[in-house]
Amino acid sequence: MIGKLRIGGEQNTMGRYSKEADASKSAKACGSDLRVHFKNTSETAAAIRGKTLAKAKAYLEAVIDHKRCVPFLHFNGGVGRTAQAKNEGNKIGQGRWPKKSCEFILGLLNNAESNAEVKGLDVDSLVVTHVQVNQAQRGRRRTYRAHGRINAYMSSPCHIELIVTEKGEAVQAEGDGRPRKLSKLRTTETVKPSPATAYLKSGVRHRSGGSIVALNMPARTTRRSRGHLIVRANELNKWAGRSFDDQCDPNPFDEETAKVLLRVITARSVKLLLVQLQELDLFQAQWFNNYAAEHPPTEGDKFISELFNAKGTVVTDPNTQTNHSIDPQNLAHRLLQIRDDMAKKATLDLPAFTERCNTQVLRTHLERNTFISGGADANDGKYKARRGYFRPPTGR
Repeated sequence: MIGKLRIGGEQNTMGRYSKEADASKSAKACGSDLRVHFKNTSETAAAIRGKTLAKAKAYLEAVIDHKRCVPFLHFNGGVGRTAQAKNEGNKIGQGRWPKKSCEFILGLLNNAESNAEVKGLDVDSLVVTHVQVNQAQRGRRRTYRAHGRINAYMSSPCHIELIVTEKGEAVQAEGDGRPRKLSKLRTTETVKPSPATAYLKSGVRHRSGGSIVALNMPARTTRRSRGHLIVRANELNKWAGRSFDDQCDPNPFDEETAKVLLRVITARSVKLLLVQLQELDLFQAQWFNNYAAEHPPTEGDKFISELFNAKGTVVTDPNTQTNHSIDPQNLAHRLLQIRDDMAKKATLDLPAFTERCNTQVLRTHLERNTFISGGADANDGKYKARRGYFRPPTGR
């Protein structure tokens, strides 16, 4: 590391620290005239400000590995955009991976951690409370141009100082016993709504004062002013049947589709089990066939639940006088296993089957509605008449 490092002192080579902290609960580290670019280092320091020591070190290592980026919020002229920057809080998406700046700051964090260990501080609770990057005196270098010319090529070194502080425990303030005064907005959130408000939130569409009221929306998206209810809603979320968070609000349409598929798979499982019983035991097959005729298999879970509750019986063969026991619980377990296997197979085969069907439908549509030059129907006039190219005769 090129530059002067002064670690843990009350004064660095630039002078005093720009911020004072409790010496018994903090540790310091600084570097002067470090040969690393000022702008990149300033943005990197701003990205770790307020983080815990462990999170700051993990973040810098992730930036070096290009797994995360440093968002450029201040010195962002000509900085490219990346999707990683939006995850770091930059809505515009400008960010870079300043490897050298991360390595310098990572070294200072390690120095501050060592100073904290010497002081006996809890390293796991250290937080980067202060980090500052200042411009140092610019170095004068040269670059060689064509035709024997030489241009100035200035460097931009910087000074870095940081302070890590042991995070203290929050202490609850002493109360005077009086109830806390809430604003009108907070009051409306905590007070039980009136019957009129409950009616408005019930999903009924109501016309009042010439303005249509759109309802069935969360309370935070509505506001009332002079008899009008103004709704600010995301139309995409509204028509998709989802709330603001897709992970928290399942789509009722998806649930209903899954239930319909499960009922169909149950009916197919009953048919497959009936075929297996006909090959193994005709008496069980006859009993199960009569049971399925009285209880529709398309009811899905209800059919299997009633099969579990059905009473067993014994059937005697009139020819051989052999007893055959009918166990409905065993049949229900076999039905569940068959249904599970069919569902797993359907999840693998259904997407490809749907894609083939969609392709076949599109191919059939294109064959019926596409005019092929030189084809069999090129000169018969049926295609053009079907497409409306010919107008009916006007009688002239």
